[in-house]
Amino acid sequence: MKRSVAVLGHTPQFVRWSIDHACDIRAGDDTTSPDSTFRQLRGVREFSLGEAENRVVDSVCIHRSASSDHPDLAMGFTESEVLAVFGGRDAIESCCGGCKANTNSLDSDDPLWAGCYGWLTADGSSLASLSGGEELSDGQATNESDDGLASPTEDMLVKEIGFAIQMLNLGSLIETNFAKTDPAWFSFWQKPTLTVPQLLLLEKVFSTALRRHESSGDPDFVDDLLRFIDALTLCHRHSLKLNVELVPRGYSDGVTWTTFARCPRCHHGVSSPEETWQVCPACEHESPPSGERKSKVLGLRPYVNLERVLGEARTVSLLKRYEQTKV
Repeated sequence: MKRSVAVLGHTPQFVRWSIDHACDIRAGDDTTSPDSTFRQLRGVREFSLGEAENRVVDSVCIHRSASSDHPDLAMGFTESEVLAVFGGRDAIESCCGGCKANTNSLDSDDPLWAGCYGWLTADGSSLASLSGGEELSDGQATNESDDGLASPTEDMLVKEIGFAIQMLNLGSLIETNFAKTDPAWFSFWQKPTLTVPQLLLLEKVFSTALRRHESSGDPDFVDDLLRFIDALTLCHRHSLKLNVELVPRGYSDGVTWTTFARCPRCHHGVSSPEETWQVCPACEHESPPSGERKSKVLGLRPYVNLERVLGEARTVSLLKRYEQTKV
């Protein structure tokens, strides 16, 4: 895969989440790990989203950005490549169609597949889907600087959550049900699983933040926020566990993704590799931040270069037919 599709620059602080629910297509998956669930099911979600957006032509899911003007750069993947390992379309539909852990099933008669995981950035940036350009596990560059790299942005959602807690007068309940941090955002993600009282509190807080942000925010970010609120609702409604993980800011060079050091207790991360402390500014834990972590950039999988898979002639034909559906 070309490095041009990899994310470059700073990556925002974000939350990974997944609903802990075993099913046939998650067989063998670590259902307690949001990252593991994302890695296993993102192709299923992408194909389902592609169908909903009329981007599937002759069983090939085409990336939103693909154009017949540049077929050599067009990305996509075949239905069989992604769905066969799960038993095909019918097997997936039987699992996801009426699944109580599928956030896509709320307010929808024809839900998308694999709605049991998601992500939420602290800065309100758009990481809604792989088909939008970048993907969450790589992070997303924001606010490009003069050198072409990105710089960290203000954590808008963290402030919105603080305002919501004040508006609802929930400060004492938050401190009763979560460890004390400043801002409260870092208290929500200290434990890997949320309790029922925590689910109910966060549903109120994040719903209020959504109402403040819904009309002016990035539509893809609003979708991410709605999906998280739906996950909170489903988990307390059906007695399911919601697993959460706070990922601190980081940096991608296109090959390696580095997440910066973080507090070992509340996971508040430093804003740059040079920053350090002896007492955590968020939870006052007396310990310097733990070491940074490195992983490989995942790219846009399951999307691959279509010309390499299908050849130039078939790729151009598919792209032209895809473009006709958008007219």
